[in-house]
Amino acid sequence: SIRQTNAVWLMHGVISASLTQLADGRSIDPAETRLLPASGALLLALPRKLPHLCARHLPVLSLLSGFAAFVVRNGGVVVGDAAHHRPTLHGAQLLYLTGL
Repeated sequence: SIRQTNAVWLMHGVISASLTQLADGRSIDPAETRLLPASGALLLALPRKLPHLCARHLPVLSLLSGFAAFVVRNGGVVVGDAAHHRPTLHGAQLLYLTGL
C-alpha cells in the first residue's frame, strides 16, 4: 500500500532526477542562470530523452501509475469514511519541502 504523502515524495524524486538528467548532469543554479532560458533548454531536450527517462524511472513510475489508477477508481485518495479524512494544511510537510 502506498500513502498519498509517499506518492508526492516519489513524484518529487522522479522529477528532480529527471531534471538533472535532462541538464546532462549539470547543476542548474537559478542564481547563476536565468530561469526561463534554462527551462527552455530543458524542454527542448525532453522529447529526445523522454524514452530514456521513462525506462530509467520505470519502477517508480509504475508505482505512481498504480496510485493514480487507485485514485481514479476510488473517486479520491480516502479509504473509509471521507468525512473523517478531510484535506488540511500540514505544516510539517511544508517545512520538509522547504528543506529540500
